[in-house]
Amino acid sequence: MTGIDPNIFAAGTGLYLRVWFSEDKVTFNEMLPAQALVSAPYAMNAHMVDGLHAVEIIARATNAVTLSGDVSGTPGGGTTVDSLQGDALSIGAAAAGEVLTWDGSAWTNAPGGGGGGDITAVTGTNGITGGGLGGAVVLEAYPPFFSGLYVNVSGDTMTGILNINSSRGLTIGSASNEVEIGNLANAARSGTAVGTGAQAYSNGTAIGLGSRGFSYGAALGESANGASSGAAVGVLAYGYSMGVAVGYSAKGGDLGAGVGYQANGSTRGVAVGYSALGMEDAVAVGMNSVAITSGVAVGHGAYAPNYGVAVGRSTLADTEGTALGYSARGTNSGAAVGYAANGNDRGVAVGRSARGPNRGIGIGYQANGSDTNIAIGSLADAGSGRNSIAIGQSVNNAIPESARIRGTLYMDGGTALVARSTFGAGAWRTLVPLPPLDNVIWVATNGTPMGPGTVDRPYDNPQAGYMAAGIVYPGQPATVVICGGKYSTGLTMNFGHIHVFGLDRAEIAGLTVSATSVGLTGKQRVENIVFTAPATVSVDSGDVKFNNCRFQSGLLINGSNVEVMNCFATAGDGNAITLGGGFAVNRVAIYNTAAELDNIILATVQVGIGVQNFEMIGCHIVNIGGGPAILDFETPGPIDPLHLYAHNYIKGPSPAGGPAATPAVLDPGNTTNTIAFYQNVVFGHVGNLTSQQLHANNTLQGLMLWAQGGVGIPMDAYGNVQFTASFNNLPASWRD
Repeated sequence: MTGIDPNIFAAGTGLYLRVWFSEDKVTFNEMLPAQALVSAPYAMNAHMVDGLHAVEIIARATNAVTLSGDVSGTPGGGTTVDSLQGDALSIGAAAAGEVLTWDGSAWTNAPGGGGGGDITAVTGTNGITGGGLGGAVVLEAYPPFFSGLYVNVSGDTMTGILNINSSRGLTIGSASNEVEIGNLANAARSGTAVGTGAQAYSNGTAIGLGSRGFSYGAALGESANGASSGAAVGVLAYGYSMGVAVGYSAKGGDLGAGVGYQANGSTRGVAVGYSALGMEDAVAVGMNSVAITSGVAVGHGAYAPNYGVAVGRSTLADTEGTALGYSARGTNSGAAVGYAANGNDRGVAVGRSARGPNRGIGIGYQANGSDTNIAIGSLADAGSGRNSIAIGQSVNNAIPESARIRGTLYMDGGTALVARSTFGAGAWRTLVPLPPLDNVIWVATNGTPMGPGTVDRPYDNPQAGYMAAGIVYPGQPATVVICGGKYSTGLTMNFGHIHVFGLDRAEIAGLTVSATSVGLTGKQRVENIVFTAPATVSVDSGDVKFNNCRFQSGLLINGSNVEVMNCFATAGDGNAITLGGGFAVNRVAIYNTAAELDNIILATVQVGIGVQNFEMIGCHIVNIGGGPAILDFETPGPIDPLHLYAHNYIKGPSPAGGPAATPAVLDPGNTTNTIAFYQNVVFGHVGNLTSQQLHANNTLQGLMLWAQGGVGIPMDAYGNVQFTASFNNLPASWRD
């Protein structure tokens, strides 16, 4: 270390005192803050301290101090070292080459130097023998002294800790192929036992306190047991018969594997997880999962015995069932997929809380197809019936043996709907399209001119369909079905063996019947049709029965064998119903029919001359325009049979005008016995003052103007009119 440069004390130089200290003589720390060095006041007197000059201070320090302890004397008069750290130095003067040496009890003079020549003496002690005073000497270990301190030959033992540090680690050779390491470790017949109380026999391996490895088994862990080619890893693990157990108290036997705390995989089973159980070719993965007899259970608490497959927490799949999802249930060959889905007993359930137990199917959120039913769609429900089907969101079907589908059904690529009435037995029948129906021709507003008249390919107008029926089915009964709608063309019935039937009151322009019945048992039928133009039964034709028809522009009957039932007739500028417009007509009956007109001149129903076997029963005949309701032109009479009017309601002009007012029922004057008029209700006058007809038991709001053509008792005690003098014949026109 160099000296301090005096220049640092020059005037105007700032000086500071910094002090470092160390507690371990290695690391130094500075004491803060640094102290500034400044000049002292009265510097001219600084050469005196407490009134003493410097020379006085030096003299006193040199002669007035006496040393004691390891050093004696005074600084000024000389000092002597008497001891070192309290040990006296009473060794006298040292010889040349000697040095001060501590011999273990005192300081002494000893020769110094070394390495300059032979060793003067080498002797052995504490197990070392041999030695000498000069030259090369030999030292040897004395074996009895080191007994128990190291291993030398077979049978030797060693106490204490053995530290091994070499490139090959530890190599142990044994002619018996047995290794025993640990207190009470036991290895026999090529076994390896490591650990206190470890037991390893017959090529077994046991590592750990109390572990056991037998017959090619391996055990690793306290009290682990690996037997018969089994492997056990973990405290109390047990692997036997080629099984594998890994984990505390795990068990794996008979080719099984158990991995996890108390997991048990036996008889070719696999168990992975806390307390999992997999037995008899089954696989269980998850805490408390159970799989037995070829089952598969994956998830906490999953249960899959008897070929079941359960995946998810708390799932159940028993007896060939399948369950996937939390708390799903699929037992007895059932299948369930989704949270809390239930497909037990051969059922199928897909979706959260879906139900399809007992051979049912439920697909969708909370879909219910329980008990042989099928429900597809969110909240679909078919569970109240039996063999019911509900398809679509929130569709509910409780009708047994039925299907309900939400929305329009599109059958892409389909050609028909086929069914049979008895499940599993009987012949199949096409429902849609209708199978070819013999002797039926279809007409619809959306048909085509060329037909051919099947239900899926109808004609577009009634006449085309009628002509096709006559050609396709000649001489045999056939039917033209006219579907609902309005047709601009009319119809001529000219074959005589074809019925015309309307669906939903089809409207056609008009009708002409120009043929009599041919090849039919009974009459030609015309039903459920609205005729917007006149309808006519032509001369020399007939054999026709109208039922539930509306004649908007009147009905003209010029042919024979005609029945009108349950119909309505009206007209704008003609009679509502006209019989025999100058032609001979025979056997005409009108039943339960209404006819209405608003005309001051024309009658609602007009019966011409030459009409035979005519009857009108149970009808409603009204003219609100001032003309007669019924005008029967048959004259002069008598005729046989009479025209029969019975049980009708008839309304004509008001009778308030007196006998001269137009009657509601009118015949030509001077007519005798052409009409039988019984049990009718009439508003208005009846008859002509110059005529006589047979009449009885009628209720009139008006006058009976006819003279009585019958002879007998006017009325008996029971209200009956008895014509006994002569008997007039009545018609029998109703023939189906």
